[in-house]
Amino acid sequence: MGALLVPPSGMATPQAISLGNYQVSYRTQPRQLIVYGTNDVALMVRDAAGNPLMDGTIIVHPRMVTMAMFAPDARAVVTSDAQYHAHIVFPMAGEWHLTIELRRPGLAALQAVIPVSVHWR
Repeated sequence: MGALLVPPSGMATPQAISLGNYQVSYRTQPRQLIVYGTNDVALMVRDAAGNPLMDGTIIVHPRMVTMAMFAPDARAVVTSDAQYHAHIVFPMAGEWHLTIELRRPGLAALQAVIPVSVHWR
């Protein structure tokens, strides 16, 4: 109900985050994420030497900040240009956290959070 009364703020998130020893740059398509829309989160993961990571598994866990609202987890698919794409369907507008989980064979999972705003349209 809060998102109906107070519209969510614009997307004011950084364009890169650290994930352990990895640097993750990201973008969203559309730039303004929308409820029940086709929302794509594209992630580029690079190691400390700047090389793209191709052998990881990335799961995106969307969680609403202001209430106990969840969207289905999304497993990102890596493309030939070393980008990981996750498609997320948000059930409600408001402030969300996208917890990015990176798994690699034989290593502990790493997590970092990207805050995003989701709009009705």
